[in-house]
Amino acid sequence: AEQAVAAYSRAFAEDPGNTQAREELERLAAIQDSWSALASLYQQATEKPLDGSLAHDLLLRLGAIYSSELQDNERAVAAYRQSLEIEPSDSVALDALQSLYSTDGQWNELLEVYRQKADQSNDAEERQNLFFRMADLWEEMLGNAEEAIGCYGEVLAQDHTNLKGLQAQA
Repeated sequence: AEQAVAAYSRAFAEDPGNTQAREELERLAAIQDSWSALASLYQQATEKPLDGSLAHDLLLRLGAIYSSELQDNERAVAAYRQSLEIEPSDSVALDALQSLYSTDGQWNELLEVYRQKADQSNDAEERQNLFFRMADLWEEMLGNAEEAIGCYGEVLAQDHTNLKGLQAQA
């Protein structure tokens, strides 16, 4: 198995776009619980000039490995944020950051993710739900009623008959 890992690692290092090498490396990492070595290999690859979509894919996978396999939320956040620099509207990265920030109680960063999602959404109901979440965070976790009221105002600006928004502002 070590020889296979070494061979696939060389193939991946020469061509990070080699899907077969990546799949085999991940399969072997799962078997051998060698996620740290795989994360290091992916990290090194992302530090080289790569095609934007390949770099984005590797960073998403790196974030998932740090988060799920290595329980290293700080590095997971860094990988997901880096992936958003390439693809700012990526819902996978935004959802992952939302989960990580929520778990770690990073309320200001979570607000930033909600705001970004709201700005990118064309769905009025989704936007309203995000503004309600932001209002709850401002009010419950950050103790800032003024900012919460501003979020309710955003809901009412989109739908002046929204009962929950009207009640919150009363």
